[in-house]
Amino acid sequence: MTITHRDLAVTLTAPAAAVLLAAGCAASAGGGDGPVDLGVIIERTGPLAALGLPELDAIKLAVKQVNQAGGVRGRTVRLVVRDSESQPAVAAAAAREFARRKDVPAVLGTATGAGCAAVNAVLEPKGVAQFCLSPIATRVKPLIFWAQGSLDDYHVFLTPYFAHKGMTRIALVRTADATGDAMEKIARDLVARDPKMTLTGVETFQSGATNAQTQLIRLREGRPDVVIAGASGANLLPIAQGMNALGMKMPLVVGHGAVVHSVLDLVKGSMVAGGMVAGVHWVNLPDAEIPASVPNRDLILKFRAAWQAEYGKPTGHSEAAAFDAAGQVLDALKAGAGTGKEIAAHIERTKFVGVLGDYAYTGSDHQGLGYVPGMLRFGGDGRFHLEYLAK
Repeated sequence: MTITHRDLAVTLTAPAAAVLLAAGCAASAGGGDGPVDLGVIIERTGPLAALGLPELDAIKLAVKQVNQAGGVRGRTVRLVVRDSESQPAVAAAAAREFARRKDVPAVLGTATGAGCAAVNAVLEPKGVAQFCLSPIATRVKPLIFWAQGSLDDYHVFLTPYFAHKGMTRIALVRTADATGDAMEKIARDLVARDPKMTLTGVETFQSGATNAQTQLIRLREGRPDVVIAGASGANLLPIAQGMNALGMKMPLVVGHGAVVHSVLDLVKGSMVAGGMVAGVHWVNLPDAEIPASVPNRDLILKFRAAWQAEYGKPTGHSEAAAFDAAGQVLDALKAGAGTGKEIAAHIERTKFVGVLGDYAYTGSDHQGLGYVPGMLRFGGDGRFHLEYLAK
């Protein structure tokens, strides 16, 4: 990953301000002195708000900075935010509102795969571009992009980690939604790739449930070495609490959607004995644990410093992904794109360097990031730490 945005200030006014200033190009094509509107559909309430709220903060941070610098050619950048309430049907209703408008060529959100799919079903036929903030992808379509790497590549970090730990027996506990579907696909893919691996059981519970012990009791009977959680946000809490109550001492593997400080705050009092682990993104780790060899280390540190100054709390990869997503949409507007199709065409042909790394999309691949073969763990000190890095 070659970092080209070397003039990034601690306040992130460049390149963030540069791409956000671009909003004036396309949005002002029709004239007028009013604000430049960007749509956001995000989980502000409900069980998945722990994911959505930090990502909304990331988008707000970038917009606040450009407005403090004078706006976009004299115009204010305005976010038009709608709450999905952690429900795909509500997200779809918000998407219909944006689809009826003529001044919003792109929408950011949602934070979850189920919400993104519901929104895309509305926006895609209407020519509105969408940047999904979840790594859970649906079938690639022309106008939807993802700000995080593909779940199909989770084997890059899980396979070496399981081999390192000598773990061959996998159990999955999942929610009955797109997040659960995606993590079940990952678990089955791991088993298909390695004949030594066995999927000992799969159990499902409803999103928003407060108890998953019945499902975990059945999984415990299969004697797994590790449990994979196909759940996000507050849905992780009944899994962690249930494993503790049942004396299940194996590690709990979670997806990237759960690696946010708001989720860590929820579960740190119920940390499982075997530890909670996930694939590593460098931005999630303390400064001292980010190797000097990481190409965009300076970019990560400056982004994190700006976030800390604004919000007084830690940040991570989900916030960075939301920030990078906004940057890519607005970079397209800077280049003169004014419609959803023009924004998509620009994103496909333009390499973008963000906080998470280099994004490179093609017509057949709308997830532009790869993964590092390493794992992090949820710390009882309220931080994430490097657990394992393949040599």
